[in-house]
Amino acid sequence: MHTFDPFPYGLLTMIVSLEAIFLSTFVLISQNRLSDESEHRADLSMHIGLLTEHELTRVLQMLDIIQDKMGIENDTDSELADL
Repeated sequence: MHTFDPFPYGLLTMIVSLEAIFLSTFVLISQNRLSDESEHRADLSMHIGLLTEHELTRVLQMLDIIQDKMGIENDTDSELADL
């Protein structure tokens, strides 16, 4: 009886298929790890932005107190009051 593909070709096809499965698994694991790192960086960036905003607000409050103590008139801009 004559087979469609002789012996080594079926085995080689199975080996190549297994290799593709392992490679795709490793790629997905790597992408998941990179996604987690990206989320962590975004979270840190948000925290840094919030801390910076808090510090700048404190600096503006301190500057306002210094102006009051030195008798310097404040421009009553609505934008400055919002800050």
